[in-house]
Amino acid sequence: MKAVGTVVMIMLLGCASAPAKPEVAPEGGVGVVFRLESNTIAIDKIATLGPAAGAGITHRDSLFAIDGVSVQGLPLSDVVAKLRGPAGTSVTLRVGPMSDDTREVVVVRQVVPPLTRECTGNCDNGNGTSVDSFGERYEGAFVGGRYHGEGVL
Repeated sequence: MKAVGTVVMIMLLGCASAPAKPEVAPEGGVGVVFRLESNTIAIDKIATLGPAAGAGITHRDSLFAIDGVSVQGLPLSDVVAKLRGPAGTSVTLRVGPMSDDTREVVVVRQVVPPLTRECTGNCDNGNGTSVDSFGERYEGAFVGGRYHGEGVL
C-alpha cells in the first residue's frame, strides 16, 4: 500500500521591518550673539529665555574657553560651531568681564528660536518701536526695515 499525501511547503516571508532609526536630538545652542572686540569674543546679545541667560551669563561677559579649550584667535564661525550640538547636551564655558576675572559655567544646549522682531508703528519706512527676541528695544526711525537716523536703542 502506497501512502498518498500532499506536502505543502509554506514559506513565511516575514516583513522584517527596518531597524528603528535612533531618535536624533535637534540641534541646540546656548542663545548668545557674539562680536569680536579687540581680539576678545564679547557677548553682544543673550536670548532672554535662553540657556546662557539661565546659567547667569550676561552681556558684560566675554568668552574665553569652550570645554577647556581657549577660543582666542578662533574665527567666530568656529566658536559658534563649537557651541552648537544636540539639544540636551552640555558645554562648559569660561566667561567673565575680563581674562583675569573668569568663571566656568555649564550650559545645557536648547533649541533656540531664530531671532524675531515685533514691531509697532512703521518699522519698514517710518517711525516705530521694535523689540527683538533677545530683548533689544529700539524706538525711532526706520528705512528699509533697519534703524535709521535718530532713535533710542
